[in-house]
Amino acid sequence: MKKVIAVVAVFGMLAAAGQALATDKLIVQDSTGTNTVFKVDDTGMVTATKFGLGTTNPQASFESSETTTSAARGVMVSQHNDGAQAASIVFVKSRGTLAAPTSPIANDYIGLFQAQYWNGTAYDRGAQFGFRNDAAVSAGSFPTAIMFYTGSSSANLKEGLRISSTGSVVAGNLGGAAAGALATTATDGFMYIPTVAGALTSCSTATQVTGHVPVWFDTTNSKICTCSGTTLKCTAALN
Repeated sequence: MKKVIAVVAVFGMLAAAGQALATDKLIVQDSTGTNTVFKVDDTGMVTATKFGLGTTNPQASFESSETTTSAARGVMVSQHNDGAQAASIVFVKSRGTLAAPTSPIANDYIGLFQAQYWNGTAYDRGAQFGFRNDAAVSAGSFPTAIMFYTGSSSANLKEGLRISSTGSVVAGNLGGAAAGALATTATDGFMYIPTVAGALTSCSTATQVTGHVPVWFDTTNSKICTCSGTTLKCTAALN
């Protein structure tokens, strides 16, 4: 009798363990009927090789493709409640694995927004901006910059603007392909400032931020001007 009770107890524990495991509730297979391409379990976990809306050939983990002219297009993230938080798109980066993550290392990208176009044979990048490490990595510290790249193809993308992890703004072509190591000096490129037809007679109309000054070019008098507090300051006429 004790053996029977023991066997029943073991089956009971196995049944309880089985109930704790996630169970697939929706399974979609490919045309062969043997390969699972999409499934949802009873915890809400979605598993898919690739997932597409409006396309039969998604090119990424998730792709939304619009093939008709419509006002309803793109991807929208919205938030509607009494909280002060904003709707967010969050990039999360680690090395290692999801179950056992490790910290990113020097020059790792955290996330990218890319603009792609059809070049006649394939889709290529014409511009991108994103987040990337730009200083020494240490425990609990991963200094991150926002970087903007432009060009005519992925082969010649150049970094034209960077907001560094220390808050510095660097304009000008920083050289190197987007996938290469970080450059630290500009090679060419230009930074533009706004123009004003005639010098401003007062700094009261120039929006000022504490610790910063506005700069513009007076096209009438050929001078570069700024504000020191409420005092207008201009260079001599430029040749």
